[in-house]
Amino acid sequence: MYYVKQFILYHDRRHPKDMGAEEIRSLLTHLAVDGNVAASTQNVALATLLFLYREALRVNVPDLEVPSSAKNRSIGKAIRNLRKGA
Repeated sequence: MYYVKQFILYHDRRHPKDMGAEEIRSLLTHLAVDGNVAASTQNVALATLLFLYREALRVNVPDLEVPSSAKNRSIGKAIRNLRKGA
């Protein structure tokens, strides 16, 4: 429920039924870019919001393309650098 509340507050207390994929994408981008959360945290937020829309509101939301967390990219880069040095 935490990410449902964050979603509503981030969009100025609008009801989720009045929002959709673009607003979901906006929150997930905000979490990744401004919140600097891990990719797994971003995935939890996405799963929570998809459940809200698909199960509670009975609204089909299309698959979303969102930027992954900067933390996830830096870990991948670190692993590649380690492999090059090995």
